[in-house]
Amino acid sequence: MLTIPRSAVREFRALLRKCHTGRSRGPAPPVLLQADGQTIAMIADAGEVTLRWSVPNRESEGTLLLPMNALEAVEGGTEPVQFLAKSRNKALARWSDRGATREIPVELLPPKLAPVPPALPEVWGEATPAFLAALHEAGRCAGRDPSRPALQRIQLRGTQGQILGTDGNQAVIQSGFAFPFTEALCIPAIPIFAAKEWEEPGRIGRTGTHLVVEIGPWTIWLTIDQTARYPDVEAAVPKGKRPTTITLSETDAAFLTDQFSQLPGRKDECVPMTLDAEGGRIAIRAQGNDDAKPTEVVLTDSRFSGPSIRLAIDRRFFLKALALDCRTLRLIDSSRPFVALAENTLYLAAVLDPSQCVGPLDTPVQALPPAHSPPEIIMPKNPEPEIPNPDLLAEAEGLRLALLELAQRAGRLITLLKSRRKDERVLNQVWSSLKSLQLGGGPPR
Repeated sequence: MLTIPRSAVREFRALLRKCHTGRSRGPAPPVLLQADGQTIAMIADAGEVTLRWSVPNRESEGTLLLPMNALEAVEGGTEPVQFLAKSRNKALARWSDRGATREIPVELLPPKLAPVPPALPEVWGEATPAFLAALHEAGRCAGRDPSRPALQRIQLRGTQGQILGTDGNQAVIQSGFAFPFTEALCIPAIPIFAAKEWEEPGRIGRTGTHLVVEIGPWTIWLTIDQTARYPDVEAAVPKGKRPTTITLSETDAAFLTDQFSQLPGRKDECVPMTLDAEGGRIAIRAQGNDDAKPTEVVLTDSRFSGPSIRLAIDRRFFLKALALDCRTLRLIDSSRPFVALAENTLYLAAVLDPSQCVGPLDTPVQALPPAHSPPEIIMPKNPEPEIPNPDLLAEAEGLRLALLELAQRAGRLITLLKSRRKDERVLNQVWSSLKSLQLGGGPPR
């Protein structure tokens, strides 16, 4: 008999779904349930990633290979579920649900389909929450195009202590990590490291074939891609003798994060915005395809130094930079990638064609508010729309039809209420007749 908490089953299935890259997932892998009298474990192989949950357990012993739908049927609360082998290919799952015992039969899979856990590293290093968050952010910048498999990876550079991710249009370099290896490794970019299960520190290591992350009861083996030719991200960082440097205040960054979804053009292709630093003034402009004039946001609490510059950016990349806590922007010209910097983080993204830049508004700009005040949104002044003369005959006809519809609805309601009242009278008569029969006990009168 093998016993595991139903909550662990639910968490295992949720994490396994996050062990896939952008490739087609295919059929759900089988799950090996294994106990040796000391520990009990669930193990599944998702192709490039192997996931294991393991906790001490002296009460269980044995091995069962379960289909994924068997786990789906029993997952739930904190109560345990017991798997009892009945024969070589059949088992019984039994658990308690709100005081009632539930059982379902389980068709076991042949042992030859069982996943084999890869080896564990001999040397380990610390896996801090910051390291796991960096893996997640690098994965979010990775590509999804199966025709460019190298971009579906993230790279760990052992000697430099860096984690990199890119999709060819954006890239992030995060530094300051200490790895127990010196090589540069390419591993699958998977969304598993955003899960709440990784809020505690763990450890990392590598073998000849895998990068291994172990946190609490969880172990993840990520296959090292030995053939991937990862792009030289650092070579794409633009360099110039005199860049324009914009320093965003926390006030302006918070405002933009909150308000970007309200700016026009958010449904247009590439979601363009214009960043304009000129004359001691920093402005962001956005214009939709159907808008006569743009909307302008003046960043009143941010500053820039260097030459004036105007460039068009996909605002999704700009928001990504803000989400990475990048508050310093370094710009070379309107045709080269923009660079956003934070402590131990460099983010760069391609700019849009300069023809998509939106120039200054043709209306006078209001004076800038004092420092430390929220950014100012300057909306275009559209003329008041003309109100056409109403067609009185059409208005009267519409009112007559509306009143007729209301009268019909009122008639249907009255008919329904009368029918309900008649039904109530019939039920009262039946109830009175039943009471006179004294069916509840005692001799009739």
